Amino acid sequence: YDIKCHLLKDVNECAYGMYSGRFDYALAAADRVQQKYDTAQHGSIFLEVGADPLLSAYSAQANIHFLRGENELGDRVFESAQAHCATINASIQQPWLDIFGASGFFLSHDTEKAYALIARGIQSADEKGAAFWQLNGRLWQASFMAFDGSNPQLARDMLTSLLPQATAVGVGIAAPIFLTALAYAHVALKDINAALDCTTKAFAQVQKQGDGLYAPFACHMHAQLLRHAGQIEGARRVETHGKLYQAR
Repeated sequence: YDIKCHLLKDVNECAYGMYSGRFDYALAAADRVQQKYDTAQHGSIFLEVGADPLLSAYSAQANIHFLRGENELGDRVFESAQAHCATINASIQQPWLDIFGASGFFLSHDTEKAYALIARGIQSADEKGAAFWQLNGRLWQASFMAFDGSNPQLARDMLTSLLPQATAVGVGIAAPIFLTALAYAHVALKDINAALDCTTKAFAQVQKQGDGLYAPFACHMHAQLLRHAGQIEGARRVETHGKLYQAR
C-alpha cells in the first residue's frame, strides 16, 4: 500500500471534479487527501512532483466554496492553505496559491483582496521565473479589469495578446472564463459582434470538453448576447445547458 500514490490519485480526482464542475466529487476527494496526509511524512512530496497534495486539496476546496457562495468557509480554507504553505516552506507554490485564490475571491465576494493577491502572485511568479503562473496571473488580472469594468481597453489588449500564448502552451483549461472576460471588455467598448464571437467559443469549449468549473459564467453571458442578437431559441438552449451546473 503506497499512500503517496493514493494521495496523488485523490489529488487528480479532486482536480478532475473541480474542473468538470462536479463539486461534490471534488470535495470528497479533497477530504480523502486530508484524512491520509501527514505533514511529517508527506510535507516534502512537492519537491518530487511539484505540488503538495494538501495544498492542492485546500486550493480546490476554497475555490469551490467561493463559487458556491460559502464565503466564510472559503476564507477559512484559504487561510489554512497559506498556513500550511508556510509550514512546509513551499514558497515555490505561493504564486499558484495567490493567483488561483485571487480568482475565487474575485468571483465571490472580495475584489479588493483579489487584486492584492493577484499582484502578489504575479510578483512572486516573476521573481521565481514561474512562466505558467506569470501567464495565468496576467490572464486573471486582465479578466478582473474586464469583469468590473475598471479598464476594459487594457483588459481587451491584454487578453487578446495573452490568450493565443495560453493556447500555444496548452493552458486552455480555463479558457471559457477568460473568453467570457474578453466578451465583457468588448461589450464595454461597444463591439458586440466580437463579444458574441468570444462567448460562442467559450460555450463551445464548455460543451465539447466538459469544462464545468466556470460554465455558469460562460453560459449566462452567451445567452445574454444571443438574446441581444434576437436569437431567442439559441439563448434558451444555452440557459438550459447552464442550469446543469447551477445545483452543484
